[in-house]
Amino acid sequence: MTAFTALAGGLRDRLRDADRMDAAAAFAIRVSGAGLTLLSQLIAARWLGLAGFGAFSNAWVWAALAAALAQAGLASTTTRFASAYRTQGDRQTLLGLILFSQAVAFGLGLVAMATIMLVATRPAIGLGPAQIDALLVGALAVPLLAQIDIGKGLTRAAGSAALAYLPGMLLRPALLLAGIAVLIGIGAAPDAATAMWASLAAVIGAWIIQWGIASWRLRSAWRVWPPSWQKRRWSGVSAGVLVSDAYLLVVASVDIILLNILASPETGGAYFAAAKLAALTSYVFFAVSAVAQGRLAALAAQGATDRFEETSRRFCGLTLWPTLAAATGLALAGPFLLELFGPGFREASGPLLLLIAAYIVQATTGPIRVLLIMTDHQRHLALLLTACAVLCIGLNLVLIPALGIWGAAWAFFATTTTASLSMALLARRSLGFWCLPLPITSATQG
Repeated sequence: MTAFTALAGGLRDRLRDADRMDAAAAFAIRVSGAGLTLLSQLIAARWLGLAGFGAFSNAWVWAALAAALAQAGLASTTTRFASAYRTQGDRQTLLGLILFSQAVAFGLGLVAMATIMLVATRPAIGLGPAQIDALLVGALAVPLLAQIDIGKGLTRAAGSAALAYLPGMLLRPALLLAGIAVLIGIGAAPDAATAMWASLAAVIGAWIIQWGIASWRLRSAWRVWPPSWQKRRWSGVSAGVLVSDAYLLVVASVDIILLNILASPETGGAYFAAAKLAALTSYVFFAVSAVAQGRLAALAAQGATDRFEETSRRFCGLTLWPTLAAATGLALAGPFLLELFGPGFREASGPLLLLIAAYIVQATTGPIRVLLIMTDHQRHLALLLTACAVLCIGLNLVLIPALGIWGAAWAFFATTTTASLSMALLARRSLGFWCLPLPITSATQG
């Protein structure tokens, strides 16, 4: 018994080390990608000017939102089910899941692409010619972005959050940066639509690499035929996850979209720069969540209740403490970084601090959304986040006309705080424990 206990303890230690290494690698990829993204946006902002950058960022936000809706929650569902099928050795059902998720994401992506093209050209929306042209180009990226999300989910299930995030988080911004540099080098006109063509080329490159990695990591599934299908089950779980995913995109997108419509492209551009800077503090959150998704899915499938609670709280600690450190540094450097974007961007310095505070609140409960999804509480989570998404839209509609850029920041802070507290209460009621951080030493040493 002693030898068995020692062996089990050693295995747990190795798994914890693997979790930390994968989280560190995923975090490094996201940070490096964030740096490249920030650099490409700085160059684009100085090249396009405040109004042009506003039109460019608005088009990208529309495309990202549409793609997140088009993948229909399957990006998270594939991680959960593919992890279970790999553990069980069920390669036929795994193949069915891969084919089903690909087809749904691409098909709905085409529908979303057509919808954007129709809506953007409606006079009632009130967009200018530059905004419309950029949106039409950005819409072309939607089906591919949706499939990239599916590829990420499958690669996470294969045991590597780092490889899952490599194409979309690091290679895509690198390709975008190269594309913008080429446009400037050849003397292309500073136009938002032209910049969006560079973005589309970067998305195509990331899509090819993402599916190359996913196919390689799950290559055993391609050796069996015919596939086995559980379409109703996958769709049922994904419906709840979709609302959760949609909430994240609504909170991250609706303020920028409404600022472009209710205020001006200039205001939208300044706020987008602040939002992207503030989002740097969230990379810890998303890196840990990426690792937690596969790990918690496996523990939930095994029914390891005690280890599930311990691991959940450890992931909370791994999220909060680095986020606090990053937030402090960003708050001090924020005004200087905004000035790098060009004239007019510093007006977002105050809202930037409020956005950073919102991300600190979010980090307090760690990857709680993942925890609830992996334990079959996605329906209650969907209802909760639907209410928060409605709250976000309502607050933006009321506060932006009254307070402008500050209204958008306050709406984001209020929505993020409400959602985080509500999810913590739901987890306590459903799982029997508070998903709050362990002390620093426990979180890092396990």
